[in-house]
Amino acid sequence: VFPGMYFGAVYESAAMKGAVNLRPDLLIQLYFNIFDEIARNGFKKIIIYSAHGGNSDFVGLLTYSALHERKPYTLFHIKSLTMLYKEDVEEIRPDFEGRPWGHGCEWEASLMMHLTDDVDLSMVPDEVYQRPVAPEGLDLKHISTGIEWYAQTPMYYVGNPCKATAERGKRYTEIAVKNLADLIRNVKENTSAEARTQAYYDEIGV
Repeated sequence: VFPGMYFGAVYESAAMKGAVNLRPDLLIQLYFNIFDEIARNGFKKIIIYSAHGGNSDFVGLLTYSALHERKPYTLFHIKSLTMLYKEDVEEIRPDFEGRPWGHGCEWEASLMMHLTDDVDLSMVPDEVYQRPVAPEGLDLKHISTGIEWYAQTPMYYVGNPCKATAERGKRYTEIAVKNLADLIRNVKENTSAEARTQAYYDEIGV
């Protein structure tokens, strides 16, 4: 397991004090440099897993961009951010008692409370924050824009993180770890993705 990377796509959070953003082209070069080095050390399959929603489109771009030139490895992108399947969501939904969940909600806060002692909710009001509908007038079901996440999450959290507990976080983490392990096992056992990728390189002549 390569050390967790703390550089990613967080352009929607640049308004927060302390945010540090790297140029998109620099990020792409950085990650392919890392992938190439991982492969040079003998790895033929590389799984990218990010639990940060802001990275979703960026990681997808990395995965597709690997087809631009022949690589001695195959990239696999685990697309689930939360590692909760539909049945898992139904199992834990009662914990929220109807409160919304999403970025910085009690689910994410619970995870962090289980994983670290550094969670400080003293400045968060003990009340439910609903995500506003924004940008106003835009058909967000069918149209996407770079500003919509920030426009819908101006407080950077939804729901009520004050309801979070480390006990809940432990339970959620155990579910996520099991699901992630299953997907890693699937990648390890699969051979067709590599074969099809190399065949594609041959077809386009790279």
